[in-house]
Amino acid sequence: VANPAALSLLMAAIKSRHRWQSQPACECYRQMILKGMPAERKVALLDQLQVGAILGSLVMGPEPFQDEGRFEGADGLTWKLASLTSTLWEQLVALSKETEGTTLRQGCQQYLNDLFPVLSFFAQHESEEVAHRVLPTLGAYVNYLRTNEQVCDVKQMNTIFQVVYQRLHHKAAEDDGEQGAAADEEDAIFERELFHIFRSLAKLSPTSVSSAIGDQLQRTLYGQSVLRSDVESALSILMQAGEALPNHMRESDLGVLGGPVSVFFNAHTIPYHQNPRIAEVYMELTVRYCEYLKQNPSFLPRVLLCFMDHRGLRHPSFSVQSRASYLLTRLARAIRQQLLPYLSDVMTSLQEVLTEVAETPVTGGAQGADGEGKSSWRGADDRVYAFEAAGLIVGQEQVEIKQQAIWLSAVVEALCSRMKQSVEKIRAGEWSLAFGGAAAGHQIAALGFLSKGFQGRFIRERQDLLQIFVKALEVSLSILPVFPPGQAVRGKVISMIHRMVECLRDQIMPYLLPALQPFVVSADVHELADAIALINQMLVKFKGEFQSTCSQILPELLSRIFTVIPSDRLPALGDRALGKTQDEIEVDVLHRAYIAFLHTLGLAKLHGLLLFDNVVAFMKPIVLSLAVCASSHEEMSVRKLCVSTFASYLTAWTANGDSEKNAPGFVQFAAQEFVPQVCIAVPLGPDFNAKDAASCTMVDECMGVVRTVHGLTGDAFLHHLASTVLPQYGLLSPGAEGFCEQVKLGATNAQLRTTLLALRTSNGNGHGVDGNRH
Repeated sequence: VANPAALSLLMAAIKSRHRWQSQPACECYRQMILKGMPAERKVALLDQLQVGAILGSLVMGPEPFQDEGRFEGADGLTWKLASLTSTLWEQLVALSKETEGTTLRQGCQQYLNDLFPVLSFFAQHESEEVAHRVLPTLGAYVNYLRTNEQVCDVKQMNTIFQVVYQRLHHKAAEDDGEQGAAADEEDAIFERELFHIFRSLAKLSPTSVSSAIGDQLQRTLYGQSVLRSDVESALSILMQAGEALPNHMRESDLGVLGGPVSVFFNAHTIPYHQNPRIAEVYMELTVRYCEYLKQNPSFLPRVLLCFMDHRGLRHPSFSVQSRASYLLTRLARAIRQQLLPYLSDVMTSLQEVLTEVAETPVTGGAQGADGEGKSSWRGADDRVYAFEAAGLIVGQEQVEIKQQAIWLSAVVEALCSRMKQSVEKIRAGEWSLAFGGAAAGHQIAALGFLSKGFQGRFIRERQDLLQIFVKALEVSLSILPVFPPGQAVRGKVISMIHRMVECLRDQIMPYLLPALQPFVVSADVHELADAIALINQMLVKFKGEFQSTCSQILPELLSRIFTVIPSDRLPALGDRALGKTQDEIEVDVLHRAYIAFLHTLGLAKLHGLLLFDNVVAFMKPIVLSLAVCASSHEEMSVRKLCVSTFASYLTAWTANGDSEKNAPGFVQFAAQEFVPQVCIAVPLGPDFNAKDAASCTMVDECMGVVRTVHGLTGDAFLHHLASTVLPQYGLLSPGAEGFCEQVKLGATNAQLRTTLLALRTSNGNGHGVDGNRH
């Protein structure tokens, strides 16, 4: 096809601009360009085809380029020409890489420079389909320049910047911008592509891009008759610049970003500031460039006012309110010290907002008594972050204790009062249980977020603050009897207790038993798992100090657990291929929490609680469940945890040499059941992966149990292993006897593991093992 006669026909067809001739001609050219051949021949072919010159004359010629089918997507001539341009550009970039260090490289680069105006023309085309076709190519070219440390032509760089800005502007103009709704998936992908190109460009030439951003901001924020889309696009590229240049963000003056950031903060007003999109991106920018606010605190009053008024926390849009609450928390965390001079004004404004948030939980359910169970949350109410922001601002050591107590007491009193009102309205039949629970849960969540702003040490050192949080905990616990198991508000109470454990430490001890009992005595599977996680936290925090409370709830806790989880087999979790149901997932979570509880009980040195008279009846189910899980659980990490827990109990219960009195039959169970069915059967089983690190660590734990049992029972145990247990798995003399001899001589866990796995390999990679034999 690449002969003078055919090429003259194709060239005439394209230049005719008639879509029925031009489109097939474009495809012919594209296929010729894609033909695989050595670089020298490809360069000669491109010179012969003169595609770049043809495209340039079409789109950059004296006559305006028009296409009657330009709005028909991939069927339009413009799209075909854009596709041809993109293909040619990609081939030239590939040739440029391939011919590096040769004379052909310069020719390829010149060809790219000549073709660049054509590529940028299609990138800025009014048709999104056309722009979508060439933008990935443009992005790949910028990445090529950056990764190969090529010098980018300043004109090209400015053109690419204008392309990205124009496409963002075009996209923003198409959105109404009033609802703040997320764009559809295709638009989101397009936007990410634009931002990716811009970030690559910023990394390639930070100084030039920063200057271009500053100029654009100057025209947009200080100009006349600007459009909403102008403002949104300008602020968006400033946002992306901070992400592209993180090293400059760490400099006190923000490096090359200092100029455009200064233009942004010096603007007394932002056009269309109340628009949801612009309001959100403005607050995002203040958080991203908060280092500038640290160095220039004179801008803080203006920024804080934007957060507090109708452009932020009081914005009509719920989405903007939520985002403002979260971003204010981040800002307060970053510049707490700088906020101290404005503390009184900020807290006065915040208290009004907090009152409104506490009074208006976002729920879609009916308020009447007949609406029970039909209430549904629109999702997490991020406005409660405003309470954390208040805590961060007030909870500083420089603030007077008296002033802190006044502010904190006012907020907590208001929340507790509304919590009580919610319960009273439920009892009076004015609110349904679901709606009232949603309201009370909202207020409890607010209390938890408020406490996050205060350091636990700080609360414990100031008794006035401590008593305020103690009262908040008391009120939160007092509402539990109103709500049966399964209500979401009970989960909020558990989260509140978690927070108070961190804040109050030993001051919470008197409240632990009444706090835990409702979740142990009457709780569904999900709540029971949450309660066990809470108990684990207390065991880690308080260890022996928690013994009295733990001993009182332990019998009921174990009884509830074993009504859900069988001790002699793993919970039935359905067909793995079909997935688990929600009930099966909750049982699985409870089972894991139970195993973690047994392990944490050992870490806290409270193994002895299981030997108390009111608990000893559960000893057999406990050790049996550990053995079953250690031999059969699908995850090796859980198996290892079970073996480690069993080993700690074995050591603790036999420490004083009177194991039969403390735990009758336990050592015998370890020697005759646990060691054969877990410590030997698992590593010799057909499914054991000797190359897996977690599996090998689990075997090390098993060998530790073998050594401990040998120390308790003597050589009779080794004889039983060599003559009865190991032969079941094909390990006969002298291998079995050699392994037992190593145990007797005091080999380490790792040495025993190496020996056992070597014997396994020499005997056919393991034999079948029934994980439920015991």
